[in-house]
Amino acid sequence: MRVEELEGVFERILSMRESSLKVLVYILVKGKRVTPKEIIDETGLSQNSVWKAVRRLEAAGVIRSVERGCYEANYGFILALLLLKLQRIAGSIGREENE
Repeated sequence: MRVEELEGVFERILSMRESSLKVLVYILVKGKRVTPKEIIDETGLSQNSVWKAVRRLEAAGVIRSVERGCYEANYGFILALLLLKLQRIAGSIGREENE
């Protein structure tokens, strides 16, 4: 994936629905494989909301299916997104200081 595509992924994550962000945060905090049923039980989201969120998050690359019905955070990909964003922020701050 190219750097420009990574920037687009980061922006898509930030503009996702609240249910998708809730699912992502749950998976990140849990720190291990989770099932959609567990997410439903723990977050109070509907089955439909969780399944849609899981599909969106998997398509974005921030979670991955590790076996049938189990998902985990794609920490390497998330870290790459954050590092790229931090680099962009640092670069824009440096340009503002030079103006």
